[in-house]
Amino acid sequence: MSSQFIPPPSTSTRAMSFDRRNTGKIVGHLYIAANTLLKGRLITMEEMRHEVRNIMSNGNKETQSNGLADTHSDATSVAAWNQMVAQMILEMRKIPNASTSLPDRFKKELAVSITNGMKLCLGGGSASQQARLQLKQATQLYLKLSGVSWL
Repeated sequence: MSSQFIPPPSTSTRAMSFDRRNTGKIVGHLYIAANTLLKGRLITMEEMRHEVRNIMSNGNKETQSNGLADTHSDATSVAAWNQMVAQMILEMRKIPNASTSLPDRFKKELAVSITNGMKLCLGGGSASQQARLQLKQATQLYLKLSGVSWL
């Protein structure tokens, strides 16, 4: 894999609290893992940025929920899990940058998403292995969040 230039974090990113910044990273790893399983290959950073910006500007048209836990906690297919993660991107925008701790409901949904993802990538293919690596990174970041852990 070729090395990619990663620009320095923006001023707004540097102003985020530890938990809020890590939450963005966790959701990013979940998004990469979900799309890797869905597409059968690891997506590039450019693809991810484009898709996340599209979700943030247009919303997730495939998901018509008012809340995470009500609709997606039992995401047992790759498509449903992918929708769950896309909905989390939208929900994450509601968490203030200066927030020192995450809402319990959101933190619990992160744990459910990580657990569902682990179940979905039990296969032996290369896409499953790539997704597991992303989920491992998401799990490590999750365990660094303040407060109760549901993993």
